[in-house]
Parts: sequence; C-alpha cells; structure tokens
Amino acid sequence: MRIKVVPYPTTILFNIEGIDIIGNYKTGSMVGLSDKGFRFIREALNGESILIEDLDADDIELLKALLKYEIVHDDSIHIEDKNEIDSAYLHITNKCNLHCIGCYSRDNARNREEDLSLETINHIIEELKKYSLKNLIISGGEPFLRNDLDEIVKYAKEEIMVEKVVIITNGTIIKESVLYNIKPYVDYIAVSIDGFNEENATYLRDSGIFNKVIQTIKLIKSSGISVNILPTLHKKNIYHIEEYIKLAKSLNVSVSFSLLTCNFNNLKECEDFVPSTSELIYLGEYLSDKIGKNDISVENISVEVKRSCEAGKKLISIAANGDVYPCHMLHVREFSFGNIVNTSLEEILNSSNARKFRNLHVDDFKECKNCKYRYLCGGGCRANAFYSFYTLFGKDSYCSMYTEYYKYVVNILKSLKREKNKIV
Repeated sequence: MRIKVVPYPTTILFNIEGIDIIGNYKTGSMVGLSDKGFRFIREALNGESILIEDLDADDIELLKALLKYEIVHDDSIHIEDKNEIDSAYLHITNKCNLHCIGCYSRDNARNREEDLSLETINHIIEELKKYSLKNLIISGGEPFLRNDLDEIVKYAKEEIMVEKVVIITNGTIIKESVLYNIKPYVDYIAVSIDGFNEENATYLRDSGIFNKVIQTIKLIKSSGISVNILPTLHKKNIYHIEEYIKLAKSLNVSVSFSLLTCNFNNLKECEDFVPSTSELIYLGEYLSDKIGKNDISVENISVEVKRSCEAGKKLISIAANGDVYPCHMLHVREFSFGNIVNTSLEEILNSSNARKFRNLHVDDFKECKNCKYRYLCGGGCRANAFYSFYTLFGKDSYCSMYTEYYKYVVNILKSLKREKNKIV
C-alpha cells in the first residue's frame, strides 16, 4: 500500500537549540522529532509516495501521529482553508454592579447602554454557529443582570447546539432559581475572584464581596453546575498562586488565571498592579514547574505551535452593542470588524480589519522575529503589545514570563530527544 502525504498550508518545520519540531499553527499541534524522525519527515515530504510496508515501527508510529494531529494529510484529500471560529465572547450587557480596576469591558457606555434584545442575541448566536462555533463565552458587564439569561443559554445549547456554553460572572447577584433554570444548558460558570481569604480579600474589586462570592460558588455547586474560579494575576498577588490553588481545592473547583491587561481606559488606575520584569521571570519559572501537573491553567501559556495569538483567527469578541472585535481584550474602535446587528458575519469576517488580524505573523513582529521561542509563544498577546507600544507589531509586556517558561519547555524536549536517540 502506498500513501503520499503533504503538509497543511499552516504546517511549519523549525529548530530550537538542536530540537527539530513540526507542527500546525492552525490546530496548535506539534511533534518533537528525533534525528531519525527528522530524516523520515524530509523523505516523506519530498513529493514521492511512501510504501507502507517499507516503514519500520518508529516510522509508522510517527506517520500515524502526524496524520492524527493534522500536521500532514493524504494528498488525495482536498483540504479547504475556510474561516472557522472556535470561540466567541458574547457580551450580553454593558451593565455591571461592580467597579473593578482593570476591567477590560468598561467604557463610557457602562450602565448607560440599552441591552440588545433577546431576538438579536439569538440571531448573533445563529450567525456564529455558521462558522463552526464550539465555545460560547457569555460575558458582560454582569450577565446575571439580564432577566432572560436562561432563554439565551437554552437557545444556544438546545436550538443551535453549541458544544460548550460558559458564563463569566462576578458572583455577587446570582439567584438560586436562575441557576436551576440554566443548569441543563451551561457547561460551567467561571467566577471572577479577587483575594484568596478574608485577610487578603480585595485587590482589584469592590471591598466587602469576598464572602459573598464564596457563598455564590457554593450555591452554584449545590445546583449541579461546575465552577471554575478566575483570579487575575498582578504585582500584588503574583507570589500567592498557591493560596488560590488551595482555595480552589477547598471548594472542589477548578482554577484558571488571567493576566492583568491595562488598556487605555484604565492605564492610570492599573499602574500599581503591573508586574516587574523580575516578577514575570518568577512567574515563568513557577509555571514551568507545573508542566504536566494539570493543577492550573494560565492565560496565553500552553505548549503548542503558534504564529500569533488567536485574536481574529479562531477567536472573536462581540461587544454589548454588537460591534465585533478580534478579542475581548481589544475592544478598540480602530480594530472593529463591523457590527453584527446590521451586517452579516460573512461580510464582517471578510472586512479589512479581520483579514489584517488573520494575517498577523510572529515573523513580522519587530522584537520577536529573531527569538528562538517565537513559534511556541507566537509573540504572546497582541492586546498587551498594543497597549504597551501602540502597535500590533510590538513586544508583549509579559515577554519575560514567556521566555522563562519556554526555556524550560525546550529543555524538556532536549531531554526527550536524547532518550529517543539512545533507543533508535
């Protein structure tokens, strides 16, 4: 039996410190190669068909992995490169009962703008599903301020059959009756949390809410809905990650960490919370020690191949007025793709701004293009770069953290390659 394999248009082969890696930056999948594996890849991708019977067990194992993780494909299969949306933030209200420092969605319309109608919200979800939407993240403002939240999630899950529906909340106004109404249609609720105990209860959020949020988390769990707590890491809590992990374990919930992003609306109030370079290096070292332990997840940190962050590619964000942006951290007028209330999503995704974000590549980022880790971090977050240097092509302000983290990742890959080369 013969097979001719070819790389996907988004497949990349690169080398870091003697480690050959092949991956697909559309899927993020990657495979580290032994010397023998690298020779096989070069031969397999030279345009000639492969006789399966001539391959040894290692070659067959590698070929199966490359096909499974969509790094190469059978040349007889036509691959269509089309716009697909994995995840979308849908901000269903701009109203909120808190006043958090560094809130990414707060603008001049906060608590003034009328919410979009249920009919319009449902139309937006329909449009998103046309582009293979997998994850719908319902945010705000505070989503639980809407009286029809149960109808929104029911329509998304039951009628449109969105694979995963998540609600992000500040955890201060949730009623038990609403939880039972939304339970069949929500995969989990992410509760933003500030401190980790009563003595260290408030950094960014309104004072006096810690116990209320903890009570809400317990209420959500008692209703049968899974909970993920969502602290934001910054200068004043960066050395307390273990305390948040302990809190999550005590509540029997998962934990994911956001990274503080200061935008033009909140730059002044954020000044005292921006981590220093030494603190970011510590964070990178800390996270590298967590690889493979599955204790936590941290925004923008993963082991995969990237050409840039997913903003405007597999991720979009829809503001409370229907404006579509590349991500929830980049609700900036100049980056708007259009308004989904009066424009089809097809037209929006073919706008000049949408094409601009789809074409962003780490090789074009001035301070990233010569970095050996660039295809692992993808240049980090474009929102952080823009707010720090007023350009999408600048350096992410968290670069020191990424460098320390991926330095450790590469050391692991080098160790694995040495072991593999010994075997073969």
